[in-house]
Amino acid sequence: MGPLPLSLPLLLLCCVPPFLTTACSVLPCPDGLHVRCLHGSVSSLPDLDPDDVVWLDLRLNNLTRFPQCPAHFLSRVQHVDVSHNHLTELRRQDLRGARDLRSLSVSYNRLRFVGEGSFGNLSALTTLLLDHNQLTWLADSAFLELPHLLTMNLQNNNLTSLSSGTFRGLENLASLDLSHNRLETLGNNTFTDLIRLRTLTVSSNHLHRLEPLAFVGLGLLTKLNLNMNQLLVQQNALPPGVFAPLKFVRVFSLDYNADDASTDGFPQAVFNDLVSVENISIDSFYDPYFGADFAQMSTIHSLYLYHACRAHRLTNDTFLGFKNSSLQTIVATFCHRLVFVEKCAFCDLPHLKYLYLSHNMYLSPTMALLSLYGLQGQTMEEIDLKHNAYLLPRVSTVDHRNTQYLRNICVHRFSMARSHILRWTASAVGHMTNTDFARCNEHIDISQNNLMGDLSALFLMLSLFKNLTSLQTQQQKVFSLRDSACFLDGVVGCGHRGKEKTTMTASISIPPKLSYMNLSSMSGHFNPPPLVLNFGTAASLKTLDLSYGVFSHCLTTLTGLHHLETLDLSGNYCDKISDNLLDHLPSLKHLFLSNSRLTVTDLRMRAHRILSQVTMLETLDLSRNSLLQIEGDTLPGQKRLRTLLLSHNIFRSLPIDIDLHPNLTVLDLSFNTITSLTSSEQSSLDTLASRHQVRLALKGNPLRCTCTELDFLHWLRDTAVTLDGEEDNSTRRYTCTADSGELTDTERVTADWDALWRHCMAAQISVWTSAVFTLQIVGLLIAYTVSRHWTHLRHACKVLRRLREPKRQDFRKDVYIAYADDDAELACVHLPRCLQGHGLRVLLRQQEEQPGIARVESIVQFIEDSWKVVLLVTRAFAEDEDGSCGFTVQQVARCGLPDALPSRLFVVFTEDPRRLPPTASLDKVLRPLCLCPCPARNVFHVPRNTPVHHPLWDRLAGAILEE
Repeated sequence: MGPLPLSLPLLLLCCVPPFLTTACSVLPCPDGLHVRCLHGSVSSLPDLDPDDVVWLDLRLNNLTRFPQCPAHFLSRVQHVDVSHNHLTELRRQDLRGARDLRSLSVSYNRLRFVGEGSFGNLSALTTLLLDHNQLTWLADSAFLELPHLLTMNLQNNNLTSLSSGTFRGLENLASLDLSHNRLETLGNNTFTDLIRLRTLTVSSNHLHRLEPLAFVGLGLLTKLNLNMNQLLVQQNALPPGVFAPLKFVRVFSLDYNADDASTDGFPQAVFNDLVSVENISIDSFYDPYFGADFAQMSTIHSLYLYHACRAHRLTNDTFLGFKNSSLQTIVATFCHRLVFVEKCAFCDLPHLKYLYLSHNMYLSPTMALLSLYGLQGQTMEEIDLKHNAYLLPRVSTVDHRNTQYLRNICVHRFSMARSHILRWTASAVGHMTNTDFARCNEHIDISQNNLMGDLSALFLMLSLFKNLTSLQTQQQKVFSLRDSACFLDGVVGCGHRGKEKTTMTASISIPPKLSYMNLSSMSGHFNPPPLVLNFGTAASLKTLDLSYGVFSHCLTTLTGLHHLETLDLSGNYCDKISDNLLDHLPSLKHLFLSNSRLTVTDLRMRAHRILSQVTMLETLDLSRNSLLQIEGDTLPGQKRLRTLLLSHNIFRSLPIDIDLHPNLTVLDLSFNTITSLTSSEQSSLDTLASRHQVRLALKGNPLRCTCTELDFLHWLRDTAVTLDGEEDNSTRRYTCTADSGELTDTERVTADWDALWRHCMAAQISVWTSAVFTLQIVGLLIAYTVSRHWTHLRHACKVLRRLREPKRQDFRKDVYIAYADDDAELACVHLPRCLQGHGLRVLLRQQEEQPGIARVESIVQFIEDSWKVVLLVTRAFAEDEDGSCGFTVQQVARCGLPDALPSRLFVVFTEDPRRLPPTASLDKVLRPLCLCPCPARNVFHVPRNTPVHHPLWDRLAGAILEE
């Protein structure tokens, strides 16, 4: 939302105390008006157009009872939110008259019950949120008068039972959430009135039994969630026919219910009525068998066994009931006891497209691969066998005997990552030439296995899979170059054991469609690396990850990667780097050289040459390299650079010229040795931020909060540049060192800015004063200036003197009352009588004004002689904009008062300020109040007829006397 125009009445709505404001502030929104009630009271509301859509927002007001709203206002309210309060009950009269109310949120309160008729007269209500309360009881017919309710949320309460009349009158309810309660049983006819309910959630309760007619009336239900209860999947908990009314349920969840004692299999005549189920999530047993009871689920698409999978084995008959179904997905993950899968477990599933058999700690890779026998000849979208066997010894070897069934499956995505495979032999891939697996596969992930084996197997895989688009083989162990075939153009140790030498050129065959390849953390594969590494067939490769250990040095030149956009060389030994490393990468946009042991010498002398051909670069990561500086001409050609990561180095200042990178949006300088930014650097960043959003990271630097860095600290507070953490709404707080050597933070320093400025100014003034007294000519100039401008200099001296905290005894009078001529009686008789009774020394213009002295000069003197200043604002005062009243307000702004406005200036209104004519001068004085920590205490509403002994005078006098 953009800034609002600040006329005086709207300004006062923001700034004056609670007793003076209207109860609600009105802010324009795209869909009407949002009314935000500030203090939980709606006794006075602004006039609204009858066509306005009103949102009544009463969150976080510590309400214990619903506030009484005027009927004329409630008739226009469509949305009410009283969440996050302390309401203990809802009464029928609370929202009387809200005939157009559409949604009501009473979440996060302390409601204990909902009585009959609590929602009377809310016939238009469509959404009711009662979640996160302490409800233990719902009266029969509690919701009878809500015929159009569509959504009701009762989760996170203490409900233990529901009667058959609880939901009477809710014929149109579509969604009901009863999760996280204490329901133990769903009784007969509980939901019989919910004839149009589509979604029912009763998860995370204490259900241990469903009565036979529990779901009667739910003929249109499409989603039922009974997760995380105590419903043992057996006959006494699930009686036959209990799901008979649910002919149209498509999503059915009944997992996290069974325990170790439930090993007898699924009860009969229970699930056969779920004929429209498409997705089912259910508990499984030691030897699960989906038999005749599940054969009626002909439209089923997905079977999930992953939440509470207790299966020890999957047999040839496990999924027999789905033989004639359209089952496409089986998710059997986190089956922590699964050790055995029979050869034909998936034989009866001709429509299977997705098989997730992952995260099973005792399932060996060999067993997982042999279980694919029943999928031969089928076309699969994904087979996921990753993260298995992580509690078994790492002894598995994948060879042609294990992959003999996999070769005949046309699968697009295949994963065996983190499966504790010790060795992947060349024969496991070599016999797949012209097979369905090689022809169809697009994504292969065998990463994080710590494979030890033959490097030729990896590159054989690359050459065989013509449609491969993504390959992940990262985090493996050393392949033996000595025992592999010589796939390089040159000779790398073939026939010369122990006499390896660097070859000139090495070629890697890349499938023409491969766009992503990750070879990171494969230490030793290219040791020593060739001087030229050619990817001549990489027609589509966009991302290449060669980080952490692929190269022992960066003297290699990469060729054949004309379409490469992302290259990661992080974690390699680039203390020696080739000038031609990146010369043949014209499309490169993202380059990562983090933790690559780059030296200052290389960057200073050769970085410009290394990056000279990479003109499309958008991201450059040079973090964690212990760099001290970057020469000015290192990155001049990177006009497209958007992200520059320089963290964890030892830069002492901004190492680049911001003006050379007009598209920069992210600059990470965290964890360096920067103490501050210069004025020119600040200006460059601000100029950049004026064009587009810029994020600057400075965390972890030894910043200084000293007098020499005042400009930098002020910039940190006010800059438009987005700083660390602000994306998460955190403050601009950085650890810094003060002049005394103590650690503090920038937020604390800027919060006490006046104290720091006075401290720094005192030191500077001391230096200036010494210089003044040592130079006679300066003294003569001062004398001349004093004689010519005595009045102004005297005022300036007083301002400087009051850099310390002013005391009451420093002033001749306690309070100067500024008023209009028409209010002389009120100001000079009634008001002094009320204040002088408290021992205040009152200064009045009528009493102090001397003949022959201009009134404007007198006003200046009166303000300077007074400890506090009171503006008595009446209609006559506001209308005297061009007279003495307007001059008084302007002089308040000139005489140094704004620096101490919260303690020295008081505004007393004798009538509602919104009825006063707006004045530019008064608006200018009041505007800073909105930015002060405690502005409300300086503004008072004192009607003309307020008696002498009224408590308002005590408060005003006390505020004036306050030091």
